[in-house]
Amino acid sequence: MNSLYGCYRTRKFSDIYENIENFKTDLDFFSDAGLNPGFIDSNTYKTAYYLLLARYTNSHIASSDESQFKMKLFSIIFQYGPTWEKRLSVQNNLRNLTDDELMLGTKQINNHSYNPSTEPSTDTLEEFTTTNEQTSTKFKKSKIDAYERIMDVLKVDVSETFLGEFKRLFITIVQPELPLWYITEISEEEV
Repeated sequence: MNSLYGCYRTRKFSDIYENIENFKTDLDFFSDAGLNPGFIDSNTYKTAYYLLLARYTNSHIASSDESQFKMKLFSIIFQYGPTWEKRLSVQNNLRNLTDDELMLGTKQINNHSYNPSTEPSTDTLEEFTTTNEQTSTKFKKSKIDAYERIMDVLKVDVSETFLGEFKRLFITIVQPELPLWYITEISEEEV
């Protein structure tokens, strides 16, 4: 088969997973086999599929055994998928913070009670209800500091790291493979 991209001995990601239903079928199969990523959101697998499709659609798999490729693919989803899903949720929450929430700082409370009505616990973060003396320090970030902090946190999208885990499953060279030559007949002269 001639191709503008040369000849490869393995199929592409988009050949193996032509649609999301095929991907879901294999996800269910490997989940039943013990590689259940346990996604909290039932639609997370769709996001994973379309991100993989966008990144690796025309990438040829590095394994000549497609079953092994699928096992490795769903092993990576099992290993890194739940953490990626949680990071995606946190990233979304960070993106939705208001300016006022971004500018909130920490709060430091120092209490001293000479005769508390109840013995205070030493492991609480709450303020004493009865106190003789209390100092409270509240910090507030400037808008520029708040923006700087959120920009630093959101510098890299969490999906980039997740998608990078799959790179090893695909051929990374840009030149097509050479055809394999097999000897089918050996003449007596060659022996």
